[in-house]
Amino acid sequence: MKIILADDHSLFRDGLRSMLEPGATCYEAATLQETKDQLVSHPDTGLILMDLKMPGMDEFNGLMEVRTLHPDIPLIVVSMHNEPEVIRIALSHGISGYIPKTHSFESMQRAIDVVLSGMSYVPSEVLEHSDNTAFKATSLTRRQKDVYQLLMLGKSNQEIADKLCISLSTVKMHVSTVLRTAGVKSRSQLLAARKNLIG
Repeated sequence: MKIILADDHSLFRDGLRSMLEPGATCYEAATLQETKDQLVSHPDTGLILMDLKMPGMDEFNGLMEVRTLHPDIPLIVVSMHNEPEVIRIALSHGISGYIPKTHSFESMQRAIDVVLSGMSYVPSEVLEHSDNTAFKATSLTRRQKDVYQLLMLGKSNQEIADKLCISLSTVKMHVSTVLRTAGVKSRSQLLAARKNLIG
């Protein structure tokens, strides 16, 4: 798998490369423009690990630009910022996960494995400070509530289908309903908001 390491600190890139290789082929970038160039050169990239504060990022605008240009490539933000509000804003842009740099490389590897398995990774910094007083939606059916609870455990569509003994297409339909009810567009946004839909 090709992974782009987008961070302006070479020592941190070296650490990530040592952790990921030889299981992956890593390509480095130190600015937003270099990141975009690498993505053009390697359209079959399987994962992007990107810092929020590289040259050219302009707060969250650079993140939005990369997501818009390459919406199908999983992207994990790896940043020194571990404030819950910063993490929530980043997750709201549809990224697959957020890893604070304060986490160990072992923790980062686990988070990357979660994302590569098709799930979203939300760090404990957000979950521990989540607002659980959000609106309740009594319109969810019992089955939709079951799907919601499994989503909050980070389960993939296939895992939900296996657990509930229903088809994958039915799971996708229920997931769409849950996200729409919560007023979010992705699993990562649902986890970040920690919407309490079932009381």
